[in-house]
Order: sequence, then structure tokens, then C-alpha cells
Amino acid sequence: MLIDEVKVVNYAGGIERVMCNFANEFVKRGYDVSFVCLDTEEGKPLYFLDNSVKFINLAFLGEEYINIKYYLKKYRKFNMLAVKLCEIFNVFKLTILE
Repeated sequence: MLIDEVKVVNYAGGIERVMCNFANEFVKRGYDVSFVCLDTEEGKPLYFLDNSVKFINLAFLGEEYINIKYYLKKYRKFNMLAVKLCEIFNVFKLTILE
């Protein structure tokens, strides 16, 4: 799972390019990849993403942007998930790439 908390949809920054390149490389190596973001715009990243990458925008649902209360609730859950993943990696002494 790749996570970007800032702008990624229709944005041509260096971080966005690196995240898309990481996602594509993980797919090439046989991993199932989910790219999660909290962008307030509809769409996909500007840079190429392999079709097998699951792109999930937690801040945009259907045809409407979420309200701030919903956004903060999702953001808290998102952070809790990140903390849990770090704990799991530490317990099992896993690394993402070597």
C-alpha cells in the first residue's frame, strides 16, 4: 500500500511521479498494489499508473466531495491504519523492499 496525504490527482510534482513509479515497479515485481490518497479532486494521478494498481481516493466519493467532518473521521482511521501497519512490520521484522 502506498499512501499520499496531499495532492496527487492531476498534479505534476516530484513526489507524485515517484509514488506512481513505485506503484508501477511493485506491480512489475508481482505485488498487489493499492495507492491511497486524500485528494479533494476527482480523477487519477497525472502520471501513468499500471491498470492493476488500485487507486483509492478517500476524500472523494462518487460525484460529491466529502464534508470536513467525514474527511477528519476518515483521516483518523487512515492514521490508525498506518500505525497498525508499522506495528505489524516491527513485530514480524518485515521490510518493504530490500
